[in-house]
Amino acid sequence: MADASFVIETERLRLREHDPADAAAMASLFNDIEVVRGTLSVPFPYTFAHAREWIAGLRPKWIYEGKPTSFAVVLRDGGVLVGSAGLNVDAAHRRGELGYMYGRAHWGKGYATESCRALLRYGFETLRLHVVYASHWGWNGASARVLEKSGMRFEGVLREHGVRLGEVHDSVVYGMVAEEHEAMRRGAVDG
Repeated sequence: MADASFVIETERLRLREHDPADAAAMASLFNDIEVVRGTLSVPFPYTFAHAREWIAGLRPKWIYEGKPTSFAVVLRDGGVLVGSAGLNVDAAHRRGELGYMYGRAHWGKGYATESCRALLRYGFETLRLHVVYASHWGWNGASARVLEKSGMRFEGVLREHGVRLGEVHDSVVYGMVAEEHEAMRRGAVDG
């Protein structure tokens, strides 16, 4: 079982395990068609019951080697929930799929990039993953910028790869391998 007090801190954010008390705030943040249309499968409308059920089902799926891989993202100053982010780990291949979702009121503030950078560090340095990848729908340029600013590389486009809310979309894939993360880390330390 993971340590319930596990926290990843950044300059402005705290990534902590989800708590059942987060359900109301999650329902409020994510019950927005513009938020959920960028996801693979989050339902709309997104209700308190959806949030409560999702939080209750986090274990053991979102635990890897005793460590959490799904996080509530809250502001360090005040503890306000702004989103959710995590790494869906495939242990057999030592890879993690990076995902995130933020309430619309918190878009454009750099929170997604800040949390993605922290999750990349966590994935490579703590979980010892070999690769982390992420994808976004082809229309979602904001997510492309988040992944690029996080240091991930564009890997390709899976044409007409998915259907979301009745529309067919390309899936754009980004990735980073452990050696690239290490080179970035050394550059930050050396530079």
